Amino acid sequence: MALGGSLHQNVHELPGKRDHRAPRDQPNEIRYAPVHTVRMPADGFLRGLAGQPETMVNSLHAQAIDRPAPGLVVEATSSDDVIEAVRLAGAPSLVLGVQWHPEWSIGTSAFSAAIFARFAAAARERAAEKR
Repeated sequence: MALGGSLHQNVHELPGKRDHRAPRDQPNEIRYAPVHTVRMPADGFLRGLAGQPETMVNSLHAQAIDRPAPGLVVEATSSDDVIEAVRLAGAPSLVLGVQWHPEWSIGTSAFSAAIFARFAAAARERAAEKR
């Protein structure tokens, strides 16, 4: 990983972990549909956007963070304790990584829309700082 830390290469091969991959032979409406919940800490950035402690997300990944890099704050985990989202503390602008694909539900999920609205606001703020 660019910042350090480590990855699980194949989460589905780890004891007690679900298969977070989606079948490739399914239509996108099924592949990108919400399939599991993520939990967000009470003081987390994403929890503030979601307005609730849990939300449903899609899941299409084989890899996941094993050991977060220094400075990464875990923002969401799945019920099998896979890290699903991180944020870089102290970054000059928003640095957020999520394992799911919120772009597929931006029109139907207030949480997904809030993620993109905050991302756009951060981009505008950063651009204004650069002028």
